[in-house]
Amino acid sequence: MVALGSDELDAEELADYAATLGNAADQLAATDPLPTAAATLERLWAVPTPAGLAPRRTFAWLAWPRRRRRRQRCRAVWRSTRRA
Repeated sequence: MVALGSDELDAEELADYAATLGNAADQLAATDPLPTAAATLERLWAVPTPAGLAPRRTFAWLAWPRRRRRRQRCRAVWRSTRRA
């Protein structure tokens, strides 16, 4: 597979992996109340990946919206004190 940079992965393995992820996502969507983003990622990451496909295990992207809001609040405070 050129896109993944590995010749070891075959289409059937990837299709099975995608189906398993889809089933896990369907189960998560059926829960009431819906799980948090972190719980969803943990459940989806629990699905075993095919050999040759490295799993992605980072929560770093979850912090970006929070950091952006904090940065916007800091800028607003800085601007308000600058005018005074």
